[in-house]
Amino acid sequence: MDHDGASELLGVYVLDACDESEAADVRAHVSTCELCTSEVAVLADLAGWLGASEATNPSAELRSRVLDEGHKHTHKDDE
Repeated sequence: MDHDGASELLGVYVLDACDESEAADVRAHVSTCELCTSEVAVLADLAGWLGASEATNPSAELRSRVLDEGHKHTHKDDE
C-alpha cells in the first residue's frame, strides 16, 4: 500500500474499522513511515477522547448549583 492509500485509512484504522487485509497493509506502512506513525498517535488520542465523552449524570450538588445559577439569571432578566 502506498502512502496516500494508507494515509486515507488511518482514521478508520485507529477506530479498528478496517477489514483485516486493510489493517495489515496500514500496519505495514505505519511501521516504515514516521509521518503516519505520528498521525496514528494523534488520531488514537482523539479516539480516546471520543470514548471519554459519554454522558453522565451530574452530582446532586452540581445539578443544584447550575439550576440555581440559571434561575438567578432568568429572574434577573425580568427586572
